[in-house]
Amino acid sequence: MEGTQDEYLDSKIPHLDVENAWKEARFLKQDLDSGEGWTQRYHVLNEYNSWSKTFAKEVVPVKLLYRFENLPMSAEKFIDIMSPKKLELRQKWDKTTTLEILEKLPNGGCICRSVLDLSFPFSSRDYVLYFSPPYETSDWFGRKAFAIFFLDVEHSSRPAEADGIVRATNGGNFYVAVPDDDEPGHKCDAFMLSTNKYNGWIPTKSESMVTKKASKVFYNLRQCVLNGHSEYFKN
Repeated sequence: MEGTQDEYLDSKIPHLDVENAWKEARFLKQDLDSGEGWTQRYHVLNEYNSWSKTFAKEVVPVKLLYRFENLPMSAEKFIDIMSPKKLELRQKWDKTTTLEILEKLPNGGCICRSVLDLSFPFSSRDYVLYFSPPYETSDWFGRKAFAIFFLDVEHSSRPAEADGIVRATNGGNFYVAVPDDDEPGHKCDAFMLSTNKYNGWIPTKSESMVTKKASKVFYNLRQCVLNGHSEYFKN
């Protein structure tokens, strides 16, 4: 897989501590499995599940974990579909967000702007993110897994709020795809994190309401992934 080169070699590449990123993903999986403090959100049996929890001491406190279940593709294929190198295609099939590629990086990652259109009374938000290249581990609770990690970054071409859209803060999202035990070449689950500080004006106690709505948006993303796989990646 890509992403094995030393990330310190090129100053244009944001520093991602890959070992720590895997560690944080494992911690959230273990914490979710404990059930302590997590609230189940949108759930579709055998397809999708989601949960949220607030970690009060963290800079971006609200965590939304969600899982795509029984995806009819290998874990490698899912990560390939979601990878930075395939973002031009994602711009065509992903109807849940507006993606703008700001800069492709020498390590196979990229810097991208994502615009989230929110309904009244909320204003739209945007993010500027580093999409890492794919990484692989054989230590996802004793199993193989593939991941893409995200960092909140800045880019000179898109200064915050220059076009009137509120700049949100991303707290380090990830996609982790795990092969199915019985059909690893044809099925997988994807464990994913969305943790965003929306900034700007939000009505009192509405952070949890936004999170509840977001849990349904990510179910729509699952369907978009299936459509994109069928149209652009199946063969």
